[in-house]
Amino acid sequence: MVTVAPRDRLNARGLPLRAVSLVHHEITPGDSLPVEVKIRYRHPAVPATLQMLANSRARVEFAASFPAVTPARPALL
Repeated sequence: MVTVAPRDRLNARGLPLRAVSLVHHEITPGDSLPVEVKIRYRHPAVPATLQMLANSRARVEFAASFPAVTPARPALL
């Protein structure tokens, strides 16, 4: 799918994650953590909040909006 729109319409405030594997097993669904994330391989890390959900899912909320956030491989945290 291709989206054609003005740049400001491509901004995202966050993204969903699935198949999240955590090293720290005491983090449970409903917990939130301050994190830094990279939305692209060469993009600098930006501040965000990671909220754990049920069934190995999570949600990332960016501190600011970013353009053209696209799907990638499942995250390993």
